Parts: sequence; structure tokens; C-alpha cells
Amino acid sequence: MAIKILVTGDIHLGRRSGSIDNSSLYGSIRYIWEEIVSRAIESSIDIVALTGDVVDRDNRYFEAIGPLQEGFEKLENAGIQVVVIAGNHDFDVLPELLDARYFSNVVLLGRGQRWEKQTLIVRGKPVIFTGWSFASRHVGEDPLLSFDLEINEPEIPVIGMIHGDVDIPLSRYAPMSRAGFRHKGVDVWLLGHIHQRSILMDRPLVLYPGSPQALDAGEKGEHGPVLLTIDHKESIRHESFSWSPVRYENIEMDVTGISPDHLRGELIENLRRKTESLDTEHQRELLYDVDLIGECQDISMVEERLRQAEEAEFSVEECRVRIRKINVSRLQVKIQNLEELARQKSPVGMIAEVMMAIKEEKENEFLQKLRFQLKKIHQEIRRRGTFNDIEAARSEATDEFVDEILWQQCNQLLSELIGQKENV
Repeated sequence: MAIKILVTGDIHLGRRSGSIDNSSLYGSIRYIWEEIVSRAIESSIDIVALTGDVVDRDNRYFEAIGPLQEGFEKLENAGIQVVVIAGNHDFDVLPELLDARYFSNVVLLGRGQRWEKQTLIVRGKPVIFTGWSFASRHVGEDPLLSFDLEINEPEIPVIGMIHGDVDIPLSRYAPMSRAGFRHKGVDVWLLGHIHQRSILMDRPLVLYPGSPQALDAGEKGEHGPVLLTIDHKESIRHESFSWSPVRYENIEMDVTGISPDHLRGELIENLRRKTESLDTEHQRELLYDVDLIGECQDISMVEERLRQAEEAEFSVEECRVRIRKINVSRLQVKIQNLEELARQKSPVGMIAEVMMAIKEEKENEFLQKLRFQLKKIHQEIRRRGTFNDIEAARSEATDEFVDEILWQQCNQLLSELIGQKENV
């Protein structure tokens, strides 16, 4: 019979999901933790693996201690083992919580930033866990370089657990290299720290389960734990679940050709269609960030028509749908006389000339300077890694990518300058 391991991390007990009413049960992270415990018991899970940042910060101690210990006790009573490591948020509070109440089924691996391994027995079958825990808030060295355990198990599955960043060399949160996961004798690496679910490698399998509940609008899409099913060392399957009661999504709406009187109705209809296309079985709160694109005659009029749209609310089955914010930065004013404006000897003419060069793919000295400066800024942003969760920050700074940004900014600036002139 296969061994079933339910994997999650970055729970951040003590927090609430952003932009969710305080009165909503589903905004509390306690809710998803209790769901994980209940579903683990119902599904006869053998082991729950927690990859760090189980607790948000040390000042959340008293908020986290009750739910965490209650969950561990229920898992203990159900005969489910728990393996956990400490992350950068709970490096001190998690060991303290576990030391305050002994649980026979809970193993904390890697105290003191030292690699440790432990063999667990599931229905007579061994599985080896190895792990490393944070002992301070910041760690600037790659923990994989200090991996000193001798693991040579041709028959026993080996699971590694660690919290930190991968391929971000200047990170303060245990920066690791993908190459470091190889040749350690580990079959599966379970990671924490990044809240989006992702698979970094197939052999060995290296995965971030992500946070089980979306914590803020920067964590778009599905969230939930991952199930590892181990038949034997050479047969390890993984399956992802979408259990988060809170979900954040982006939606684009092209307003080109839509009259101001129809904007609100079209927006709600777009949101309804998008929601019905999603798997929202477990979602109870769905918040959209709306990106308006296309061309219009007057951006301020569009903003005015949709000013109160964030108060809109409707339901799709058991899921409450709302708008978190509306973004007009990509919306463009339809400029009819761009060629004529480009002939002017003024700031308006200079901007229009840049836009004409982009449109017609012609060389322009000012455009070249703008491209150079924007690429330089983009390179610095990527080097720092601060905004890696934003898609634009991860994109390659090609001329096409840079020109799209320049076109949007020039269009917005030109529209404002023309509007100021007309209002004089």
C-alpha cells in the first residue's frame, strides 16, 4: 500500500488574507489549517510535511499556539505523523511552540541550521526525511553546501526539506542553486518560502507546494497543499489541490468601442464569465484586479463611470465575487492626429515623434536613449530580486518589451499634455 504524504508550507498562522472583511471566517489562516488537518484525517494521510513559516512572526505566538497545538493533537490521535522545519518567520517561535507541549508524532528537523535525518515507519515501510531549519531571521549562505549526511539508500525513499530561495544568489533567505539538489541521495525535495506552487526539477523532484491559502493579491491563482504518493523509491507521484477559501485573480477588459453607459454592465458580465470558467469548488471569497486595456476617448470619464465598481458584489454558487481594484495604467487615449503632433517643435511633438518611431519601427535618437535607460533600470530590478513575484520584473528586457512600456507611458503623458492644453 502506498505511503501518502500531504505537503504544505508558508501557512503563516496568525495572519489574515488581505482585502477580506474581518467578519469573514474565510480570511483567517486558522481556517485553512483546520481544513488541512480535517482532510488529512478523512483521507487517511500517513504523514503531514510542513516546509517552514508555519507561524507568521514571533509576535503571533499567542494567536498561533492554540490552533497549531490543537491540529497536532488531532493528527496525533489519528496516528498521523508530522515532519516540520523552521523558516525565516518562525525560526525561534516554532521550536518554542513545540517545546511547550510534547507531541509524540511531531518531528522538527535541522535545529541550529544543521542537517538532520530521521527514519519514519509507515505500516512497516521506512521512509527517510532529511531537513534543515533556520536559526536566525536571515541566512546569506547556501545550506546545500553544508549538506554532510551520508545517504545511500537503494531501496528506501528519501525526502529532503528546506526553506529558502533558489537561484537568487544575493537573497538573505538561504540562497540555493538548483545544481545543489543533485547527487545528495534525495529523491524528493520539498521547499518553503515561495508562496506560489512550482516544480523546479523532475529528477530529483524539487517542488514548492506554495502557501495553502492566498495571503494577499500578489498571490494569484490556485493555492492548496500537494499530495505525494509513494509506491516505492522509483514511483513517486504528486497531485495538487485547490483548497484555499480565498482566491485572487487578474482579468483584462478591452474597453475599445464600449460606450461609457455600458462599461459597468460589460465589466460585471466579464467577471461572471471568468468566474464560471474557474474551478471554485472550495473558494468562498474571490477578488479580482481588473486591468483595463484598449483605447478610449477620455480615461478620466472611464474612471468616473467605474469609480464605485469596487462596491459591486455577486455570487457564483457559494463563492462571493468582488473587485479589489481597477487599473487604468494600460488604457490608452485614442490619438487621431499623431503624425501632425509629431511635427510640432514642443514636448508634445517630441513624445509623439517617439510614438511614431515605435509604431513604424524607425530609428529615433531620443527613443534609443529611453530604451537604454529603461533597460538599465530593469536590469537593476532583476539583480536585486525584490520584485520577482511581478511578471514584468521577470521578463527579458527585449526591444519589444521595452517599446510596449514606452508606448504606454508616452501615450499617457501625451494625453495629459493635450488635455492640459485644451483646458487652458
